[in-house]
Amino acid sequence: MSNISFNGVVMSNNARTVIYTGSDTLRNGMLLCYDSGSATAANRTKYAVKPTIANKDDFAGVVRNVPAAGIVGNGVGVEVSVCDPREMILNGATVLTDESVVNGDFLGVKPGSYYFGKAVVGRPLFKVTASADGSSTPTLATGFYGLFSEFDLRASGSYSDYFDHFTQRPNVGASADTGAWLQTLTGSGTSTIADGGSLSAWAMTTGATDNNLNSYQLNGETFKLTTGVAAYYEVKLKISTVATTDFFIGLAATDTSILASAPTDYLGFRLIGASSTSPLYVARKASGTEVATTTGVALTDDTFATFGIYAASRTGSVNSVSYFINGNLITTLSSNAQFPNTVALTPSHEVRTSGGSAAKTMSFDYLRYAIHR
Repeated sequence: MSNISFNGVVMSNNARTVIYTGSDTLRNGMLLCYDSGSATAANRTKYAVKPTIANKDDFAGVVRNVPAAGIVGNGVGVEVSVCDPREMILNGATVLTDESVVNGDFLGVKPGSYYFGKAVVGRPLFKVTASADGSSTPTLATGFYGLFSEFDLRASGSYSDYFDHFTQRPNVGASADTGAWLQTLTGSGTSTIADGGSLSAWAMTTGATDNNLNSYQLNGETFKLTTGVAAYYEVKLKISTVATTDFFIGLAATDTSILASAPTDYLGFRLIGASSTSPLYVARKASGTEVATTTGVALTDDTFATFGIYAASRTGSVNSVSYFINGNLITTLSSNAQFPNTVALTPSHEVRTSGGSAAKTMSFDYLRYAIHR
């Protein structure tokens, strides 16, 4: 990184050396995160790796002073420019992006990538001051580098987000737009806040008859994954009895029978069929064929797991969607034919009894989504 200044004053060139343990080729302007999941505590602030959902908040720095051809990793020392809180926001910095960005865009971690992208995951780290198009070939963007906050994003007018830790029961209504959530029940289902413990949870409990169902969609379809959009959806939940519960969680077009008949367009995770404990990752657009493949992750009864969906845009329209469980990348879809990019979507969740005569409960610890328009 070069020409770092603030209000025309050249600042100290903050840098440190980290040990990169990956095997990819690093180039100037790329982003690294600390290996916060290392089994060795001392390595968590010394070893650096490719950014992921799990380490998104453990920013190490921006790669600098490597040869033009890059440097191949696996145990090499790499110099990175760091954000020093004492020096606030630094002007004239450059970072590498593989997106088309314009003046005012906030950039940050892209899970599964070394490039900077529109900030929807973790805190924003860079504000663009001159347009740059890295959608065909990654390019350097110029701007302000530092520790921004989500308040900066919201004030920009180009970002919206939603977060609920469910300390209170959500406002639900039986018809569209009569509450925050549209609730559709088949049978004697309930929607409550679970009492006790440090984790409050929105508990969606079905009736005790087979195929009893609770369906919830957030009113207002705020997700439209079109040109230039980046978006992230995350939910932490648990299922009371996984093997005899059907569920869908994710983003979908308006539809109150997602499990029964499937909406025209959706992205998410789905589990259907007694005795199965490993959900599928699913995607469909109205003009395409559904993607439905096992995640290979077995869920445990009454145990919280975190599910994430990250959509990124480089050129034309959203061209990659990545699925995560417990911070681990499951897969990335990279064909526009596989996921919706023309229809507005909304957070959507269904839970249904599948076999037996006992009620089933899906409990949400929290739900968040963010979209950079």
